Amino acid sequence: MFGQSLLGVPLVANGAAPQKIADESKLEKLQSACPALYSAFGGKDGEYCCAESQIQTLYTKMQLLHQIVLGCPACDHNFKHLWCWMTCAPYQEEFLNVTKTTGNGKDVDEVDYYVAPHFGESLWNSCKEVKVSSMNVKAMDTLCKTDDCKGWHMMLSKQGEKFPLLNPITINFPLNTTESPVPQGVVTMNDTLPTCYDKSFGCSCGDCPQGPSCTKPKPAPPPPPPGCTALGLPANSLGCMDLGLVVAFLVIAFSGTFTWVRANRKSDGGSQDSDLDDYASAEEPLLGSKGDANGVSVRDKLKSAMEAEANALVLPPVEGFLRKWFYKQGVWIATYPIRTLLITMIFVALCLLGLLRFQVETNPENLWVPAGSSTKLEQDFFNKAFGKFYRIEQLIITKNDSSSNSSIVTEDNIRMMFEMQDIINDISVPLDNGKNATLDDICFKPFGPTGACATQSILQYWQMNRTAFEDAASTHPNDKDWMEFCFQHWITEESCFSAFKAPMDPKLVFGGFPRDQGNVVYSNDSTSLIVVYLVDNSEENLDAALAFEKQFISIVQEKLLKITGASNLRLSYSSESSVQSELERESNADAMTVAFSFIAMFVYMTFVLGGASSCKPSLMCFRTRILLGLGGVLLVILSVLCAAGILSTLGVKSTLLIVEVIPFLALAIGVDNMCILAHTLQCQDVNLALPIRVGNALSSAGPSITLAATAEFLAFLAGVLTGMPACTTFALFAAITVLIDYIFQVTAFVAMLLLDEQRIKNRRMDCMPCIKEVRGSPSADGKGGPESGVLESLAISFSQVLQKQAVQISVLLTFLAMFFSAIGCIQHVELGLEQTVALPRDSYLQDYFGDIATQLRVGPPVYFVQKHMNVQPDSDDVNKTCATAGCMSNSMLNQIQNAAEIPSTSYIATSAASWIDDYISWINPSLNRCCRMYSNETFCPTASTDKACETCFDGNSPDPLFHLHGSRPTLAQINKTIPWFMEAIPSKECAKAGRGAYNTELERSDSDPTGYAGVSEGVVKAARYRGYHTPLATQNDFITALREAKKLTGKISEELGLEVFPYSVFYVFFEQYLEMDYYATLTFSVAAISILGVSYLFLGSLWAAGLTMVVVMSVVVDMMGCMYLFGIQFNAVSLTNLAMAIGIALEFCIHIVRAFTVSDGSNTFRAQVALSRMGTPVFNGIALTKLIGVLVLSLSQTEIFQIYYFRMYLILVILSTLHAFVLLPVLLMIIGPPRLPYKLAHDMHL
Repeated sequence: MFGQSLLGVPLVANGAAPQKIADESKLEKLQSACPALYSAFGGKDGEYCCAESQIQTLYTKMQLLHQIVLGCPACDHNFKHLWCWMTCAPYQEEFLNVTKTTGNGKDVDEVDYYVAPHFGESLWNSCKEVKVSSMNVKAMDTLCKTDDCKGWHMMLSKQGEKFPLLNPITINFPLNTTESPVPQGVVTMNDTLPTCYDKSFGCSCGDCPQGPSCTKPKPAPPPPPPGCTALGLPANSLGCMDLGLVVAFLVIAFSGTFTWVRANRKSDGGSQDSDLDDYASAEEPLLGSKGDANGVSVRDKLKSAMEAEANALVLPPVEGFLRKWFYKQGVWIATYPIRTLLITMIFVALCLLGLLRFQVETNPENLWVPAGSSTKLEQDFFNKAFGKFYRIEQLIITKNDSSSNSSIVTEDNIRMMFEMQDIINDISVPLDNGKNATLDDICFKPFGPTGACATQSILQYWQMNRTAFEDAASTHPNDKDWMEFCFQHWITEESCFSAFKAPMDPKLVFGGFPRDQGNVVYSNDSTSLIVVYLVDNSEENLDAALAFEKQFISIVQEKLLKITGASNLRLSYSSESSVQSELERESNADAMTVAFSFIAMFVYMTFVLGGASSCKPSLMCFRTRILLGLGGVLLVILSVLCAAGILSTLGVKSTLLIVEVIPFLALAIGVDNMCILAHTLQCQDVNLALPIRVGNALSSAGPSITLAATAEFLAFLAGVLTGMPACTTFALFAAITVLIDYIFQVTAFVAMLLLDEQRIKNRRMDCMPCIKEVRGSPSADGKGGPESGVLESLAISFSQVLQKQAVQISVLLTFLAMFFSAIGCIQHVELGLEQTVALPRDSYLQDYFGDIATQLRVGPPVYFVQKHMNVQPDSDDVNKTCATAGCMSNSMLNQIQNAAEIPSTSYIATSAASWIDDYISWINPSLNRCCRMYSNETFCPTASTDKACETCFDGNSPDPLFHLHGSRPTLAQINKTIPWFMEAIPSKECAKAGRGAYNTELERSDSDPTGYAGVSEGVVKAARYRGYHTPLATQNDFITALREAKKLTGKISEELGLEVFPYSVFYVFFEQYLEMDYYATLTFSVAAISILGVSYLFLGSLWAAGLTMVVVMSVVVDMMGCMYLFGIQFNAVSLTNLAMAIGIALEFCIHIVRAFTVSDGSNTFRAQVALSRMGTPVFNGIALTKLIGVLVLSLSQTEIFQIYYFRMYLILVILSTLHAFVLLPVLLMIIGPPRLPYKLAHDMHL
């Protein structure tokens, strides 16, 4: 080939001989474009097989290629060898063969270029890892026109494809095969090419990782098999831990059962009651029968024991003190009930004043980001240095029929998108300042206020211009694939650049194409079109952005959905504020469900606190205690409000989680204690004076209530130690609510109880005490009522069943199996809170998040932020950072590139866009159209055609400042050229320019002469390098991506001594999951220690305290195991519920343990006494109350309520009931703490 037509098409040589280049300027361009060819064939005196017209075309193409592969000089050299020899080598006919011509045989249309496999492999190996830094892509993916290039032949074949705008002829690269051998006389191109790690060319490890001095990325390890293969079991068998739990359970169950049965057999020969005291021996035989010879029933014996109140036992000091205190307090309250209520009301009024400062915290960061969070500190640094990350408004257009083979990329669909874009552009929202805001006013503009919006859309391939699209379409009337050209040449073809002058990566605007398929044809393989509007997130722009987003969603719902639906397409959409808006809507939607739940519990509690103790219709309205129940409920509500008032006064904001959870907690605990007080008063001798009865009742129940309240207060207060705001605030509210609720129970409620007893005594009607019964005394029925009698009888009968050895063994084995199974399940509980679960089921975001998971092929951007980078020549920071020639093999950017090579484990999809690499390339004089200046040393723009412009560092300037010494600039040279680099607009002549790509990548500073903080002093205060995560679909993906990014930057900082951290917009919300195990362990450990310490202090028995702690924590462990079975993820919401579960489970158990501890007799008898005495109020006051409220929650329409409230609360009630009424009595019967010692005779008469 020799010469070219006016359209740039090569001409057939037709015997033309090589000749010298006469034009000095063309000769200089040949030397610049092809230095190796120029030297090999004689320089200016050499003869070349190319015309002067071809040299200009060759020069332009080599300059473009040079910008792409400049990072690796060896690759640049080898590509120039390939194309320069093809164009100008004097012996090109040896390896070129024109196979097709046009224009009467003059114009070349198709040519065969015979390349030896060794040459092709050498070229491929030297270039396959070279990066285009600013675009985060491999150079080969650009030159190969696919993001999965497969070897040298595919790469060359793709480059040889005919595209009129770029390559006017087809270049084939035939292989020498048996079926198609190389024609005779052809000598394949097989020159020796240097490797990328040849020291004379100096490629970096980022572009040449196969170099012997480079650290190779470790391949991703295979996922571990689920089975315990270490023991030789199949890969699909039980895991080693699961197997260990099974073995441990079997060993414990068998050995324990065997030892117990054997011990009992040995004891059968002796007296059954030989180990019991006289009291136990007298009572024990009664437990197995309904009555003795005198007709005394078991129930009467138990009541006798309860009424005795273990007066013969030496009580723990705290117990004895509290009994005396509460007796005096009860008598005083009974004497002055109105005064007590007035004092309570004054206290309430003072607390409620704090509600004037009541605020609800809705900022997600303030709710879920732990105090002192490193990620929060890093985000604050990022926002201060570079500004807040953009707000994102997004549209995802997909095909309605996913099984259809039709392409979504059609001219009609593009026209539809232009119509949609016009509607979005027309959105105008009024602002408070009287102006209106449009998308153009609030969008992010990388080239400044006068530039175009950085909208990510397929329309950018036509600069968002409908006319440009129609003109292009009209030139391809019969070519359905004509749009694919820009999708494949988005980096190299300037006509395909976006309206904001930057290439548009097709992976950002197309979705649904195969993930693992090479050579993606976007126009055929894509199933969705993605549009992203980037909105400036600065404080001054916030009000306009929020107003625009609200109108944006409204316009999408009113207009755009109809437009896409008419084209048989589906549209999902979101704005930055959509999640918060939908969560608020969800809270409002569930308010009615929560209200119904509370009402149901209120109705039940008003009856259970007193109930009807007579079935006679004439007495029913006088024996009910509905008014007392309402008063008790009111006290619970007031305790919650007082806690809110006190904490609001202290500046603590409430949360929606508190509003939804604390009332349930307060009702469960408060009503239980009120039931205990009411039940205890009913059990007192009615012949005693009412103040004495009240004093005795409070003396009997007060220590138990105080023990439970103290332990719960400290257990909840432990949650403050976690540091997570939502949990800390919940812990404070719960602890203060429990404390105030307790105070109200032992004061105001006792007064209400007394007044209600007086009402009954005076024969006044419930709810309307002004009406009095005159026909008889309603108190004639005596103590107690049929309902409590039935429950007490059931408790006694149930306790008798639990005495049987076979039942006890079955109970212990069942609960032991539950415990071990729960431990096995806990390890499989997933972390996170799926966004689709947190949102209403009918939310438009449900479809959006589904499309995000299935359609997107690129993940969230990740920035690697570097602090205090020293750019002075005597510092190694630049070489420790960069990834171009001369950089350290383990530099920061090389390590990020290594991570991108194993995306399945690193979750890093791309290398990082490096301003430092492109800046070093930009000032390189070999790119003579990049850094240019006028003679007065001012910047000359790339687009300028002024002949006075000259290359900055070509050595021709008289000023020593513009002479490079080595590959790195001096501080003075940096100060001079960094502002030029950042303001230079990228173009085909110089793609390395920084404006748009890098001018926001350094911290700006008006006080620094360069405009960038610290640069003038030689230390860049803050710089960032942009990469992308892999597509993240699940919560585990997000959590692991954060963990791996932190691990990577930690390794970089440790090895290189650089200050580096990763940042992505989602990190701040997911850091909590990296420490969730710590938060849970701390919460549960401190709560367990609190229960143990307080129980020991009150009960005087470490044995009893330890037993209580074990049963309570067993409830929590089993609950966590059930979380896996019911698909409940572990997050701050579930952790809060588990913290609440400790309090609820303790309330179930502690009263029974305390009643057991202060009772006399054998363990079995004492367990019966405890169940009979406390079973009824606990079952009525908490189990049934909570169950009724939870069942109402099943009506909720939102999934988060269904999962985290209905399911978890139901699990809690069931597990707590089983542990308190089944497991705990059995443990008390078998290994319960010994009874308290007897008082001496002298002490008993004191």
